[in-house]
Amino acid sequence: MIYFIAGFLLLHLVFLGQTAADEDGFFLAQRRLPPWKLGMSLVATILGASAILGTIGWGWDYGVAGSAWLLSGVIGLGFLWVFIPSLPQDKSFSIAQLVAARGGTLARRAVAVTIVPMWIAVAAAQVKALVALLTTHSALPPWAGVALVCTLVPLYIFRGGQKAVIQSDSVQFWFIAGAVLLGFAAVLATGPSFDSADVRSFSREVPLWTLFPVVLSYLIGPDIHSRLLAADNPRDRRRAVVFAMVVLTAVGLMLAAIGWAAHGRVAPAHAWQTGLELITRLPFPLAVLMNLALVAALLSSLDTTILTTGTLLAVDLGGGGIRATRTMVVVVALAAGVVSQLGAGIIPLLMTAYQWYAGVLGCPVLFSLFGRRQVGVRPVLISVLGSFALLLAGKIAGFRFAFELAFAWGLVSMAVARRFSRP
Repeated sequence: MIYFIAGFLLLHLVFLGQTAADEDGFFLAQRRLPPWKLGMSLVATILGASAILGTIGWGWDYGVAGSAWLLSGVIGLGFLWVFIPSLPQDKSFSIAQLVAARGGTLARRAVAVTIVPMWIAVAAAQVKALVALLTTHSALPPWAGVALVCTLVPLYIFRGGQKAVIQSDSVQFWFIAGAVLLGFAAVLATGPSFDSADVRSFSREVPLWTLFPVVLSYLIGPDIHSRLLAADNPRDRRRAVVFAMVVLTAVGLMLAAIGWAAHGRVAPAHAWQTGLELITRLPFPLAVLMNLALVAALLSSLDTTILTTGTLLAVDLGGGGIRATRTMVVVVALAAGVVSQLGAGIIPLLMTAYQWYAGVLGCPVLFSLFGRRQVGVRPVLISVLGSFALLLAGKIAGFRFAFELAFAWGLVSMAVARRFSRP
């Protein structure tokens, strides 16, 4: 199995040929992507292995309601579809530059400064998951797995940037979609019972308000917007988002059904391990495909995260261009490799990153991206500093609703500032 996985990783060396000669090519893939290809890249980026295994695990726990995580993301994409025409139309390379169109330089730098460490943590979680997959199927020591992943991924990003990432996503999309379809077909062929007695009540255990950060992350996610910037006009961006919404809805329902049908077949120690245990019971050729799909899902999220973070560091904070971004891509990959070995778990790394980004900067980013007025320096400072203080104090005190309190402060402070600002 390890030979198949390693071979699939090395296959990505073919994308070294995707050389970008100018900034439009490196950062925006020339802004000539057809909507369907952009939509495939969005799906591949969103469907990381954590989303796949997490949805199967929720399916084990809650049945078809376990699709709520991905369906919340679909709702977020629906809001994004509505607001896409409101986005600034200036040519931008990152979400920080989009924010700067209405929020100014301060907001741009605040976004970049906050996202960089958080997205290094996200990349570290993805590296950690890839290395866990490698070491599960071999005697490869973790440091060697980190070295392999953190060397390979920057190579094709270094030369081709966004173009290489999107080309790799187009290949990985088919691995992911094919594996989900085959897995769902295999479940149906075994005659699942889908007995409601096997699962717990989702509404009793998972309040719907806890899914709000998921909805928000799809609306203002830097990785999502880095994809949409590669389209030339709002119409193509909206078509790509519709494509992603349709595919993610189908995938979410199928993954939850796979987890539900796993009752009576496996007994995982933790629900998220349901998918991994199911794979071990498959015929070898199908097990290979499923493992490659997990690798594809991880890579499609990891390369986007590294490029997005490197761009923010080099362009938005450093004022550089392609050469500086290529250097920062290597730096971010190395930093993610180091952080991945510090002991923090995959889910804690992800949740910490998302909560701090959305809790502290969610409202200024929302108003800067989708509002029709300029956002002044004072409202941004009041919102960011107040949200940061509330979230930090809430985390230290162990307050359950620290994120919600920080976001509410940001929303009220930005809304009041907008109400009393001059048109």
